[in-house]
Amino acid sequence: MPVTVATIAQRLRDDQGVDVSESTVRHYIKTTFAEQYREGRVTVARGAVEPRSEAQIDYGKLGCGVTRNRAAASRCGCSR
Repeated sequence: MPVTVATIAQRLRDDQGVDVSESTVRHYIKTTFAEQYREGRVTVARGAVEPRSEAQIDYGKLGCGVTRNRAAASRCGCSR
């Protein structure tokens, strides 16, 4: 199982007392291990999908409200 950049950065902070950010660790890995880093990236082209042939999950939030004469539903997107 590969170790994530977040784990490496956290271990450096906790175990070694190094004040380092995830972006700094990510940059170091990209520049120091450039060839291996590129080899690890794989892009798979997705073929055409027929309508209604698969389900999609949207990690959003659904809200419903009822007032005196009206019912309303809204969906708000969730960002990371």
